[in-house]
Amino acid sequence: MSANDSSRTFKCPSCGAPVQIEAGQKTTTCPYCNETVVIPEALRIPARSTFTPKPEQYTPVVPARVTPNANRPSFTGRIFTALVMVIILGLVAYFAFGFNPFGKFMFANQVMSFGSKGIGQGMFQNPRCIGVDGNGNIVVADYMDGRIQVFSPNGKFLSMFTVMNAAGKPANAFHIAISRDGKIYVANLDLQVYDETGKVIGKIPGDMAHVQWCCGDQPGWEGVRAHIQRR
Repeated sequence: MSANDSSRTFKCPSCGAPVQIEAGQKTTTCPYCNETVVIPEALRIPARSTFTPKPEQYTPVVPARVTPNANRPSFTGRIFTALVMVIILGLVAYFAFGFNPFGKFMFANQVMSFGSKGIGQGMFQNPRCIGVDGNGNIVVADYMDGRIQVFSPNGKFLSMFTVMNAAGKPANAFHIAISRDGKIYVANLDLQVYDETGKVIGKIPGDMAHVQWCCGDQPGWEGVRAHIQRR
């Protein structure tokens, strides 16, 4: 509000003298005739506002302290995660595609395979036992029909014979053991000994006992151990 807005004058209706009007006044006194004069509304000056605005309350906002890489895993954690991912990918590759990225450190690598399903030479129905003699020949026993087959070290068929029971019928070949000199020990109700052509060399009667497994490590009878379990 300017100085002209805060005060003005008008003529006293009694004596005609100039009367000063101050802001906020509705009446005033003429300084010349001492008459109380009512100020016309059109000439009144609004009172000055006494409102004093308060300063704004400002609360400073302090940004949160961010530690660099606070949410990143540690070096050890990253290494562990990478190893887990490599193992998972290796398992997927091995079981889905037959690829073994770990070599000899994790799975056995196939170096040779031979034979097929059947009952003829070089064929198998239920092969459960395998052994190797001192010359590297491979002996495979078919469990159900008692067939014993002998193969060369590279898988070529050499001979085959069938284990017979006392009644002259094919017997189950529970387990076999091969000595270094080529003797084949077959465990069923008895422990029978053959050469690699199928000729019977000897027998240890089971005597109502069940020979569960046998293993050989030295030439001759002394190198064969049999586990006997009573029925």
